[in-house]
This record gives sequence, structure tokens and C-alpha cells, in this order.
Amino acid sequence: RGTPSFAAFGNTPRGAERKVDVDPLCTLRMVQVRQIGPDMYQFRVRGDRFMYKMVRNIVGALVRVGSGQLAAEELERALVHGEFARSHSLPLTAPAHGLVLHRVLYEKSPFKASERVDGLLQGLRTTDPRQRRLRRAASSLSDKRS
Repeated sequence: RGTPSFAAFGNTPRGAERKVDVDPLCTLRMVQVRQIGPDMYQFRVRGDRFMYKMVRNIVGALVRVGSGQLAAEELERALVHGEFARSHSLPLTAPAHGLVLHRVLYEKSPFKASERVDGLLQGLRTTDPRQRRLRRAASSLSDKRS
């Protein structure tokens, strides 16, 4: 918990994103590990923001600590110094399969105007009931904006 530097857990962005300075200070509100089957664990991570592959790297590091391949002190060192020891050569990134984004919450609405939503809905056919519900919901949002 807290707002330490997670520089050791963020992967280097690729392409044009390399030119962007990334702030490694993130607040993790919750990191929870729960066994849900004989060989199955659920990792829940909640925070104010995450760097590229940060959650996958945290999960990978926790799996390695749990399997004895990495000392818990190495995680603490990585948080303090922003990197893992040079002697650590195991890849940390957990595989993407099984990774689920459960929910995204914003403090304020990410939409400034209904035009953004309307633009997304232009190409939708209204014959699909789900698309009609989405269009209705978007319309009601645009009616409520100030």
C-alpha cells in the first residue's frame, strides 16, 4: 500500500510512447491473492493508475516469491531502488492469458461532451437490441450533461 515508485515493475514503452516521460509513482489501494482452486489463484490489484505491464509484472513477481524463485526482500529492494538486482534474471511478466480487466472507475466522467459517444455510435445498426440499448443510454447521458 502507499505511493512508492513502481519503476521496477513498468516495462519500457515501445514506439512513439518511448518519448513520453512516465511517472512511476502509483498508489496501490489493494493487492490481494486468493486461492480459488487446487492450482489456481486470483490476484486482485486496485490502484489510481498503472504503468505499461505493471500489473502483469507485479503478479509475475508474486508468483516467483510464492514458488521460492525470488526473495520477498527483493520486492522491497525493487520498490526502494526502482530496479531488481542485476543477479535477478528471471522474466517477471506474467502471461496475458487469464488476465481480466474487471472494472475501470473514474473520479469524474471521462466524456466532456456527448459528441464523442455519438461519433462512436454512428456506425451501429439499430436492428441489434443491445446496440439500441447502448444508443438509448448514450442519448440519456447526453441529455443529462450540463
